[in-house]
Amino acid sequence: MTDYLENLEQQTEGIPTPEETPMVERAGEDAPIEQEKEEAPAVEQEGTPGEPEEKAKRRPRRKKAEVVEEEAPAESATTESEGVDTMPPEEEAPPPPETDQEGANEPDEMEAPRRSRRAVTLDSYGNMIREPSDSGLQDVSVLTAARNARRILTATIDAIETDGDAMPRAVFYVGSVKVVIPFAQMGFDLDRGEGSQREARLFMGSMLGAKIDYMVRGIDAEARIAAASRRDAMLVRQASILNARGNNRKYRINEGMRVTARIVHVSRFTVRVEIYGFETFVPINRISNLWVSDIREVIQVGEERLVEILSLVRGEDGRVTKMEVSLRAAEEAPRLQLREGNTYTGHIINFSEKAYYVRVSGMLAEIRCPVRSSHTMEVIGIGDLVKFYIRGVHDGVPTGAILKVLKRKAAPEF
Repeated sequence: MTDYLENLEQQTEGIPTPEETPMVERAGEDAPIEQEKEEAPAVEQEGTPGEPEEKAKRRPRRKKAEVVEEEAPAESATTESEGVDTMPPEEEAPPPPETDQEGANEPDEMEAPRRSRRAVTLDSYGNMIREPSDSGLQDVSVLTAARNARRILTATIDAIETDGDAMPRAVFYVGSVKVVIPFAQMGFDLDRGEGSQREARLFMGSMLGAKIDYMVRGIDAEARIAAASRRDAMLVRQASILNARGNNRKYRINEGMRVTARIVHVSRFTVRVEIYGFETFVPINRISNLWVSDIREVIQVGEERLVEILSLVRGEDGRVTKMEVSLRAAEEAPRLQLREGNTYTGHIINFSEKAYYVRVSGMLAEIRCPVRSSHTMEVIGIGDLVKFYIRGVHDGVPTGAILKVLKRKAAPEF
């Protein structure tokens, strides 16, 4: 009997006791394992000597051993003592959880509704009209490049500004950039003095809407204000075109040529034009082949008209000092044939003690109407619209007789 008990004790030495089982409980096993732990003491109490008792004790040993083997990979300290490879498999590296990626995308999804969407504009054909973006920086870069390259730009005067007793200055805009030209840089000192402040304001005010050339002198990118000079551009135009010579050593601009002039100032009886940087006045009698009583009725500031150069005076250095031009000479002569006995209307352009001189609309020639042949006793003055008939043509010069005064014109005030 003692031998049997000794053999039984040797066999049960490897079986873990209930005191050693808490390691399994800490591992967080399920309830069925705890029930097996509770069943093991019950077998010992009910056990009887013999083989059934050994089988009952071996059965829980296998299960517990398997549980311990499952826990072995998690405990690196115990496995190192048993000589098991403890390098964690690559699969155990925690991959980035999908929830994190979804969370990373959440801010984009949250920001998407906050993005401002521009309204789409369509034209009558269904094409999308792109709204111009803020081109302030682009305008600054254009002016900066023009200043660095000494390039001539063209603009239209939008406003005239004055501050206190200071001289007026011309203002216009290039996109969102304000460009200012002081009075001293307008180029008036090329052929006339600056004059008083009142005269400068009147003269500058009449140039509103005029097209001018200018060169950028400085620019403030932050304030978006630029300073320019018209005088510099005029000098460059004169040197490169008006006073320049061609391949045959002759001047490019000569008398008798027809060129394009810019209208920069208009009054009742005179027009100021700019031709390649040089300004000159045109009187009312060189404006048109038709009768003109007020130049402002037929010509506006900012227009470009074809003129013919009547005379050109150059100095010793070859620069132009004086120029006379005519808009009337550049017009195509109207073709109107006068026939004897026909009746016409025209304006009185001049008179003497013996005759009145009438200009017919559409004719270059002036009709001489002797005073003694006039059929009216009314006083006739310059500018009056009269009705007359052709008495005859002698040596290519038509003569007529005034029948009636149709409309009177007030005498011009000089």
